[in-house]
Amino acid sequence: MTFRKNLALASTVLAKIKAEVTSSNDIIPGIELPTIIEEEIPEYSKKFGVERMHDLLKQQSFLAQVRSLVHREKSTSRFQPGNPESIVSPITTLSVAVAMMGVGECSETANLAAVLLCKSDCSSWVNVIALQGVKPSGDLFIHALVVIGDCTPLTNSIESFQLLGDDCVLLDPLVGVVGEAKAIQTLSKEDRYLQTFKLTAIFEKLAIHPTTHREQINAVSQNAAKLRDQWQQEIGSIYKRSPKKEAKEEKQHSSQFAAMQFGQSYPNALREQLKRITGESMDWRFYPKEKHAFLVSDQVTLDAVREYFTGKGFKLQPLKKVSNSDNYYLAMPPAIDLEQLRGIDAMPLVPSKGLCFGASS
Repeated sequence: MTFRKNLALASTVLAKIKAEVTSSNDIIPGIELPTIIEEEIPEYSKKFGVERMHDLLKQQSFLAQVRSLVHREKSTSRFQPGNPESIVSPITTLSVAVAMMGVGECSETANLAAVLLCKSDCSSWVNVIALQGVKPSGDLFIHALVVIGDCTPLTNSIESFQLLGDDCVLLDPLVGVVGEAKAIQTLSKEDRYLQTFKLTAIFEKLAIHPTTHREQINAVSQNAAKLRDQWQQEIGSIYKRSPKKEAKEEKQHSSQFAAMQFGQSYPNALREQLKRITGESMDWRFYPKEKHAFLVSDQVTLDAVREYFTGKGFKLQPLKKVSNSDNYYLAMPPAIDLEQLRGIDAMPLVPSKGLCFGASS
């Protein structure tokens, strides 16, 4: 009875998170794209499609914005663990607040799942488990998930999951898996993720009880909601996944979208934004060889970008057409701040398939 009840609760929480929080894994699974290398973005666009890569870069850009706010909060006394002025569970609070902004990865979604479970009808221990592995690139990789039930048998090895009781439930919000915790290595979707990132070690465990820690959980939830509201005022919105549209319809309305937002023609609006990004003092003639590019998917955007940089005295490289699509890579000077280029996609000026950051091959 306990297993079936907790399995149902985990399924409900997973559905809620998938509906409200977008992770990179929701757009392109990590087992298919474990590492993003800037120089390979054109190849990713060919493999996964321009629209999916556009959505992924948009999600990553927004997440970077939110995490910059997290970094700022961590420098204040109330978010430093052990400080007498600190709020309850500052790290968990920050993770949950990020997820409440509509975006997050394993840490944010696992912490949100734990809070939601504790605020539901769950009466079992809720454990946030951090696994340690290695990316295919060789870099250290940490993955967080949730186990409902008694996790005291766990050691520092993934193999110890087999020692868990039959009533323990696995919930991996990022990968999207709910099942029997002791069978973690036999759940095909989960096991592929474990194998891709060589997740063989248990790095950390955090156990929470819905009854014993009720006050702390309520405080975390309330403080995270306050942070979300504060951040929403600063950033302007909560992340929403790009709605799926027919390519033909999106092309027809891309220029009208900007005109409605800014009350001016799309080329003029884009030129103004490019001026803000690049500044007026830079002389493009000093950068004859380009390594980075804009990804352009409509003629209006293409003409505006070309006109702007030609006016700066910069001779654009010939455009490279993306195979099997109407998109082009437009070469850009490498001196432009890449972080600013990533940020352009999150701004309201740019239609969802009008312009995004890419790299020439």
